Amino acid sequence: MDQYILLHRDGVVNVRQDAPISSPDQFVFLPFALEAFFEMERQGFKPVVLVNEEGLNDKSLSPEDHKAIVENMKTSIVEEGGLVHDVMVCPSALAPWEKCAFPKPGLLQIAAAKHKFDLSQTWFISDRWDCLEAGWAAGCKNALVRSGKPFKTIEKLRNSQRQPEFIERDILGAVLRILRLSKVEA
Repeated sequence: MDQYILLHRDGVVNVRQDAPISSPDQFVFLPFALEAFFEMERQGFKPVVLVNEEGLNDKSLSPEDHKAIVENMKTSIVEEGGLVHDVMVCPSALAPWEKCAFPKPGLLQIAAAKHKFDLSQTWFISDRWDCLEAGWAAGCKNALVRSGKPFKTIEKLRNSQRQPEFIERDILGAVLRILRLSKVEA
């Protein structure tokens, strides 16, 4: 059975901006993100990038600019030896905003249905509390990275009964830990 890793884009793959990304030139990879995609490809994992694209919802981002952002991201990853199996976006024809925007689990559930994987056996790497909530609601294994803007999330975790399976500094640390854990479980 294929193994998938779900990744929230902003704050995990690219630098989280204070405002939603509205053009391709605003997309900047975080350190070690390209290496993480290379490692996932090398180990046979299929990464699916999940995006809450607020700009598409409020019309501040054109569909053409969104497509250019996605294509530039995918091209850069492939040039470094990685691969993006899919990019799932909220909102879309499959996922209206009110059903898929984090903390709702809709986008994760749509990805699982489309690619036929078991969410309970799937990792979701994110940097925000609302993403953790979506992962918990979907039944995923959750990893939190501190590369986005995790301060509010870490504060909430201090007083929460629910915790991610682990916290790592960045996407590469999270991916390497998931790869080690998957070998132990096999």
